[in-house]
Parts: sequence; structure tokens; C-alpha cells
Amino acid sequence: MEKIEFSKRQLEIIQAAIELLDEKGYNELSLRDIAKKLDVKAPAIYWHFKSKALLVDYIAEYLLQQTLGNLKIRQNDEKWQDWLKENILELRNAMLSVRDGGRIITGAHFYPAVTLAYLIEYCLVSLRSAGISNKSSRTIVMTAIHYTFGHVIEEQSGTDTLDSDIPTDSFFIFGSLPNLIEISDPTITENTLSNENEFLCGLQLILDGAKSIISNQKN
Repeated sequence: MEKIEFSKRQLEIIQAAIELLDEKGYNELSLRDIAKKLDVKAPAIYWHFKSKALLVDYIAEYLLQQTLGNLKIRQNDEKWQDWLKENILELRNAMLSVRDGGRIITGAHFYPAVTLAYLIEYCLVSLRSAGISNKSSRTIVMTAIHYTFGHVIEEQSGTDTLDSDIPTDSFFIFGSLPNLIEISDPTITENTLSNENEFLCGLQLILDGAKSIISNQKN
């Protein structure tokens, strides 16, 4: 797997940007603030990254390399479900490693975020080598990745579908939706799942469903 190589100065800029992301978030990140943090003039940043968009793509690649930098194609003795689950979890970890990381990685271009491209390629190769058709491999891989993208972005949005700020005069609407109210009530123990456990439950549904469909196709 080929990797993007960062210069020493690029790494300094990326790491400063990540610190600012954790402080301010994606929307407030600016090259000018990064320059100020590094005690340099803004043109010094533009020399390495022509725009915020390009810098964000490099940040995505940096984050992905931290968790998926040693990504390898599935070995023949590995179950494809276990291999895919492990690497999808690493993708989630990369996205969660910084504030708004979900937005950064989801919106990244395959260059310079080549690790994301390799992840998809290796997922497809690994499922194909397990005897899964090209069409089914694509469906499984992209469903798992898009599910991860959406779930992490929602996790990092910091908002709930139902929250305490809903106006009291809206109760007549939600009062007629008792099942929605029930699953949204964090005081009910059986409804309380950590974000990770909820993610894993959803991912397992995708994998189990895929396994069932593939099995039926073979019979």
C-alpha cells in the first residue's frame, strides 16, 4: 500500500490544525489561525497548502494513516466478516480521533486521502477472494462505509433527535408517538446503548444480512 509522505513542515501544520479543530471545530478552522498558532505569516501556510480544502484532505489522510496505515488484504484463513468488521471499526476510530473528523474524512478526495481509496479497494479484493461476486462485494462494502460515515457524523453533531429543548406545545405531536418516545428515553436502561455499542449492533446487522443473502445465492 502506497502512502502519502508528509514533509516535516506539513506535519507541523497538520498537527497545529488538528489542535485547532479540537478547540474550534471545522467551521471555525482557518489557515490564518493556523499561521498564528505556529507564529508564522499566512503565506508560509499557503506555500504548503493552497487552500483550506486541500489542507483538510491532507488532515484526512493523516488521520487515516494513524489507524489504517498498515492495512493489508484479507488472508485466506480470515473470515471476511471479521476482517471487514475490524477495518470498518478502524475507519470509525480515525473519524472519531478529532472533533468533526467525520466531516473531514467523509468529504475527503481519494487524492491526497489515498488510504481511504486503498481501504475500499482492499475491502473489495478481500470479499472477492472469499467467493463473493463483484456486485455483492460492492454493495456490502459501500453500505458498511456509508453507514459508518453517517453514524459518526451524527455522533459528532452533538444533537439528539428528541431533546429537552422541544417546546411544550409540541407534545401533542410527540405524545401520539409512544414508541419513538420510549426508545428515545435515556432513563430506560434497556434503551441506553453507548455510541460504540449502537454502532456495532448496526454494523452486525449489515454483516449478518449480507451473509444471509450470499448464502441464499449459493443455494
